[in-house]
Amino acid sequence: PKAYRPGEETKSVRTRIECIRSMSVDELADKILASEISSMIDFCQEFSKCEELMEKGEKIPDEMCKKCLVKWLNSGEEKKVKIPTKHFEERFNKVN
Repeated sequence: PKAYRPGEETKSVRTRIECIRSMSVDELADKILASEISSMIDFCQEFSKCEELMEKGEKIPDEMCKKCLVKWLNSGEEKKVKIPTKHFEERFNKVN
């Protein structure tokens, strides 16, 4: 370790994940919506309302998207259940 010398600046290096973890949900939602990542996440909670606006040729308000994204970020994680294949079931159920 480098010895401390008065007057020297010390740099505190934070990793990207530490920066993300320190964000509030609103800050994270703003960052996601400002990036291309938002198009890869299925966070829309008001799809029918959004669809109606699009059919009328109206733009979906940014605050409406942010509200849905914040709700999605605060929701529980959906666990995907992997259903075993028939081959696996046959092997698993065989009696030795």
